[in-house]
Amino acid sequence: MPARLLLVICLCWPSGVRAQISGQFHLEKSQYSLGEPIFIDFEAVNNGSAPVNFIAENMATMNWGCSPYSLQASSKRPSDAPKPSCKSTGGGGISFMCGPMNVTLQPGEKHVDRILLNLFNDVDVPGTYSVHATRSAFPGWSDGLKADSIFTITVTQTPVDVKELLPLVNQLRSGDGKRISEAARTLAALAPKSYEDTLLSFVDDPYLWEYAPMALHRLNTARSLAAMRKLAAITDPNTWVHRKALEYLANDPCADDPLK
Repeated sequence: MPARLLLVICLCWPSGVRAQISGQFHLEKSQYSLGEPIFIDFEAVNNGSAPVNFIAENMATMNWGCSPYSLQASSKRPSDAPKPSCKSTGGGGISFMCGPMNVTLQPGEKHVDRILLNLFNDVDVPGTYSVHATRSAFPGWSDGLKADSIFTITVTQTPVDVKELLPLVNQLRSGDGKRISEAARTLAALAPKSYEDTLLSFVDDPYLWEYAPMALHRLNTARSLAAMRKLAAITDPNTWVHRKALEYLANDPCADDPLK
């Protein structure tokens, strides 16, 4: 009973405390090269005189079921085939690293989350896109802060210079767990063929396994297919990574669904 009471106290903040936080989305720029990472920033500010909790983006997960943010991109370009109706399988989408990031903001302190649009949105074709960005409560946790914005971005026909992605590759060797996760997540979403060897190496590092299925699937080469088979063979059948690898190998059209 004491433990249960403590949990309730931790998760339920007074409305006056929640009102101390304000936040809004910002678009870093409106035009991007083909294959460039597209980030939308969310800046939160503690406007009060006391510390306050803030639920931040968890960059150590590949699942938006673990995030207070949602980004939806749409365009007027024709689609070659209708997209499948993908529905969550009831909790199966929560990866083994899922969980909210609880940040304490001191009075006057700011926190910026960078949310990667490429992660679960198809923006790999030149064109103009409308992006709907929202922030709501993480299931079971809330800091009372909600936001809703719409942006317009353009993806040009000019491919991103591979040298611009090199800092992400170098970041994988930074020794900093958070920076490694951020780089692996971004590279998995972009899957640049110029860094195929780097993406294939995810299979050989258990710390990067969570990012490997999407990276190998989007890489879409003969070597990445072989690496996906290896990943399925060496991972525990009860894990999220193993299941994702099998879904991609089976050409499951819903394998990229962020809640599956």
